Amino acid sequence: MYRRRFVSQSASLALSLVVGVHVPQSAAAQEARPSTGLAELGLPEIVIAVDDAGFTLPEHAAAGRTLVTVRNTGSKELHFFATRIPDEVTDEQIAAEMQADSEDDPPWFDMTSLPFLGTPDWPAAGGEAQGVVDLLAGRWVFIDPIDGRDVAILAVSEGTPVPAVEPAAEVVITMQEMSFAGLGATLPAGPHVWKITNSGALEHEIAITKVPDGTTNTDVIGMIGDMLTGSEPPSTFAPICGQGIASRGVASWQAWNLAAGTYAAVCMSPMPGEGFEPHALEGMVQVFTVA
Repeated sequence: MYRRRFVSQSASLALSLVVGVHVPQSAAAQEARPSTGLAELGLPEIVIAVDDAGFTLPEHAAAGRTLVTVRNTGSKELHFFATRIPDEVTDEQIAAEMQADSEDDPPWFDMTSLPFLGTPDWPAAGGEAQGVVDLLAGRWVFIDPIDGRDVAILAVSEGTPVPAVEPAAEVVITMQEMSFAGLGATLPAGPHVWKITNSGALEHEIAITKVPDGTTNTDVIGMIGDMLTGSEPPSTFAPICGQGIASRGVASWQAWNLAAGTYAAVCMSPMPGEGFEPHALEGMVQVFTVA
């Protein structure tokens, strides 16, 4: 079915190999609900409930700056992304494509041209992820490229223009080819808001994974390369929080609560073209310490 192609064409194939062994996330590393103040901003909120079968979300929302809360009631950690469906593609077509026995891409699925939302990502089983995004009008499809949960579609209508509240952020980074600019070597432990902007020419994402103390960027790139050839990852190498794929120019604010330790930020979005060459193998990896 087309989901198989979404796995190979979309972000995080290598990370899908990581979570394919379903390494349990550490509750000490990422709290279920960081107390960062995003919920107190008074923004409109959409709640995305996800179990092992699929997504449940409102059918409609208004465009504008929006608080997104993802509640994972399933038995596995969750990775997903949201992309805007071209206007000419019908909901019925999407449903049929999800069931099609095909190894080809849906004709409309072109990562280089589709808008991607930059959703809060990687909530643990029984956990939550929360962030603020700028919803654009249109129909957005929510896709799990790893476990193939049933997709869901959110229709976003033009909203009444209101002054956008800018969440305060303690960590500000910019994703570009091929780095996370502004990500310092050492960050304070505890709940913080990360403002993440994609200023590059390509789509990017960020996944935060725990790594052993002393790990270098070169080590992480080597581990990912090994995983792509079938090697198992270290037991600690599993995403604990992140932001899903974001298009060029997209900014989001993500609420994360990291315990002391050593982490790596990685981008597994694929390079354009055939096959799968994740940005991480091109150097989009940054090891940092939380103290």
